[in-house]
Amino acid sequence: MFPSLFTEESVESFKCDVCQIAKHLRATYPSSDTKSVNPFALVHSDVWGPTSSSSISGAKWFVTFIDDCTRVTWVFLMKEKSEVFNLFVRFFRMIKTQFGK
Repeated sequence: MFPSLFTEESVESFKCDVCQIAKHLRATYPSSDTKSVNPFALVHSDVWGPTSSSSISGAKWFVTFIDDCTRVTWVFLMKEKSEVFNLFVRFFRMIKTQFGK
């Protein structure tokens, strides 16, 4: 916008790590029209965190479980990433008890 302000600077001095990472393209999963026909036959999961600020309960992480057939999503908040396994076991038992799957 104001080239006269930057006559002493080279273009290389304006490189920013965050800008470079944001411009990267990531590989996508191949498209698929298939969907699980039975609830809980396939469950997707993702872990996210840590956040820069914690929730009221002190959680900085969360894990999601998404049923491929129904797209119903469960979200569990965590204070530590190490809680994922115990939450998975809890989720597995809940599905087994409530849905018999």
